[in-house]
Amino acid sequence: MEEVSHHYLILIRKKQNKAFASSIYYNTEAIGGYVRKAHASRNGISSHSGSCAY
Repeated sequence: MEEVSHHYLILIRKKQNKAFASSIYYNTEAIGGYVRKAHASRNGISSHSGSCAY
């Protein structure tokens, strides 16, 4: 019984790590888009891309 639950925990942890890594990636992308937008507006160019969430 211990073996099975231990194996299951490892599987869960791997899934969580994968989800965590992808969320970091998406957050980084969002922040990058926000920074690009801020730079653009500072330069007097208001660039609105449809894919942007802001």
